[in-house]
Amino acid sequence: MADAENLSQLARLKPDFVGFIFYPKSSRYVVGRLSAEALDVLPSTTKRVGVFVSEKPETLLALAKEYGLDYVQLHGDESVEYCQSIRRQGLKVIKVFRVSTADDLATVAEYAQCADLFLFDTKTPLYGGCGQEFDWTILEQAQVPLPWLISGGISADNIQRACQTGAFAVDLNSRFETAPGVKDIPLLEKCFESIRK
Repeated sequence: MADAENLSQLARLKPDFVGFIFYPKSSRYVVGRLSAEALDVLPSTTKRVGVFVSEKPETLLALAKEYGLDYVQLHGDESVEYCQSIRRQGLKVIKVFRVSTADDLATVAEYAQCADLFLFDTKTPLYGGCGQEFDWTILEQAQVPLPWLISGGISADNIQRACQTGAFAVDLNSRFETAPGVKDIPLLEKCFESIRK
C-alpha cells in the first residue's frame, strides 16, 4: 500500500495484515508517498508489515519505529544472525524464500528459531511483485516448521487453490492492483468474502 485514500478504503475490509514496501528500488516504495500517520486508519487487529530487502539494521529499525510496524518481512539474503538480531529488538519476523524448485527450501529449517512466519514467493531476478505463480505442489510436499504465507501470482482466479496449499495466509499483491501500491478495493472485497467463508 502506498496511497493514503486507498489505504483508508482498505482499512474498512479489516485485513489481517497490510504490507508497506521499504525497498527503494520498488515501484511500491512507500517513503515519501505515505506518511506514518496515514497508517492510523488501520484497525488495531490489522498487523502492519514492512517489507525490506537486505537493509541495514539501523535503517530498518528506525523505519519500523516511525511507521509502528508489527512485522518485518525480510525479502533479501538476510542471514539467521540478522533475523535473530531484528527479532531481539521486539519485532516479529517474516522470512521470505524465493521458490522455483524444491531445492530452494533447503535452508528453511535453519530459520525456524529466528522467524515467526515464513513467506514463499516466486523466484525471479527481482525481489517479488512479479505476478508469477510458482509450482505450489512443492510446498504441499514439504515439511515446513513454521506457519507460512504464499505469494506470487495469486489472483481472483486461483485464490481458492492458494488457500488449499496449507498456507496460513495468502499475500494479495500485484494482481489486485490498479497501479503499483494502489489496490482494487472492490476486487479485494470480493476475494475477502471468498477467503473468509
